[in-house]
Amino acid sequence: MASGSTDNAEVVVAELLTGSGWAVGDGQPIDRHTVTGLIAADGQLLRQLGAFERDRRVGWPGTVTPDGMNFYIVSSDGCRISSMVPDSVLESLRHLGPVFRSGEAVAAGVSWRDLYALRDGGDIIELSRGLFQLADQNLEHVDFVAVCGRVPDGMICLDSALVYWDLTDEIPRKVHVAVPAGSHRPVIDYPPTQVHVFAAGTFALGRQEVVGQVGERFWISDRERTVADVFRLRHRVGEDLAYAALRQYLRSRPKLARLAEIAQTLRAWGPLSDAMRVLQA
Repeated sequence: MASGSTDNAEVVVAELLTGSGWAVGDGQPIDRHTVTGLIAADGQLLRQLGAFERDRRVGWPGTVTPDGMNFYIVSSDGCRISSMVPDSVLESLRHLGPVFRSGEAVAAGVSWRDLYALRDGGDIIELSRGLFQLADQNLEHVDFVAVCGRVPDGMICLDSALVYWDLTDEIPRKVHVAVPAGSHRPVIDYPPTQVHVFAAGTFALGRQEVVGQVGERFWISDRERTVADVFRLRHRVGEDLAYAALRQYLRSRPKLARLAEIAQTLRAWGPLSDAMRVLQA
């Protein structure tokens, strides 16, 4: 909307506020005349509220403050007057990296209101509960990053690790992540996640950190640990999947001595060595 259309803008703003059930001052309902008078009394209000832009969100609640800063006004047809979060807030989040937790943002001085305003404005993306990504950063394996952000002591494993290491053509419906026994076992709704519990004493074996191009990171079982794990848990993942993964592994620069060492430590060497003899016969 052109900034010069002040009269029409006042009417539209009033309708947006009234239709969305907004309040002013002490929370009392407002009518069109109240809002029109407020805008007329403060010539800067319309500019401070921001420019109209398209948005799919409808019915966002809130209150009107004298300067209109940091609030959304949403109409039934999907338009909003976007909030004006200072650029310095987004810059503070950039110092945290491409992916950050809400607690880290708050510790850096970002208010919850600004955090959610940036999310609703499309400047940041909520990957999972309490975990955010800068919208202008393209992440590889974003689901792995999201899950490991929720489970910093865990590692991507089994079916998901097979996909990462190109040891299977099957795409799992969930992200598979392991946590050490005795630690918190989180419930993660999004992305859909299956949490496994591995022995704490051998958990660090083959646990590898992966750092992406823009600094995002996650932890995953390495190739040898992944193959050993699917044979150790073949009753859970399926023998066909385990055999197919081993077959692919043997075709792609295998490290047999390390595989044997890890499999023996995890007590998976018996079935794994039997499978190797069959495949190499």
